[in-house]
Amino acid sequence: MITEHFEIVEPTIRDLAWQGKGSIKYLVNGLKSWNDKAGIEIEVKRNTNGDGPAHWIFKIDNIGYSVNSDNMPEAMKNYGLALADAGAKVELLAAKSADMEAIFQEGEATRKAEWEAEQKRVQELKESEKPVGKKLAKKMIEHMKAEVKKMGRYDTQKIKVFERGTHKERDFKVEFSYAGLALFSEGYGRVSKNYVIERLADSNLQLLDVSGCPSIPDPRLANFLFSKAK
Repeated sequence: MITEHFEIVEPTIRDLAWQGKGSIKYLVNGLKSWNDKAGIEIEVKRNTNGDGPAHWIFKIDNIGYSVNSDNMPEAMKNYGLALADAGAKVELLAAKSADMEAIFQEGEATRKAEWEAEQKRVQELKESEKPVGKKLAKKMIEHMKAEVKKMGRYDTQKIKVFERGTHKERDFKVEFSYAGLALFSEGYGRVSKNYVIERLADSNLQLLDVSGCPSIPDPRLANFLFSKAK
């Protein structure tokens, strides 16, 4: 809604209540922050803190320190009118707290049903996808250790694994320390060899990426080729 004093950017009450949070913005004529219009904001939030029952909070956030104006008296007049309107809107929203709670509970039921359906889909997909398996995983990790030991101190062997079902990507690498120990990492954090083996064993065989280990063949053939190695 646009008036001669301010503009209101306002979602519907259903939109505010569905997720349990949201905001209503008042862009005040004459107030600006850098090159944008500035103003106040009503924060709407369902509060579940403490031992008491959940309740709705409606908080008006004031203008920030970086706000300025080319005509401050006129801008302050508009600001006062916007603040009064925001106060009246808070009273209106508070009176509809019960309706908002009912909408939120409807949203919760929908979100739960969607989550359960997604979990079922992921589980069914996981069960349909062939894992790497622990036997092959152990052979691959030992092979990576052996290969990196032949290389320079700053060289690494890397693999990219994908969880079955979700296809979430994980990046693992192995390198040797000054003391000659094999160090495994996921991202920037150290992990144990057994951790890598477990994640690799349960990952999707078809999606496994061993391009960071040139001496390891196509994962779909690796089990056969490793079985031939002595």
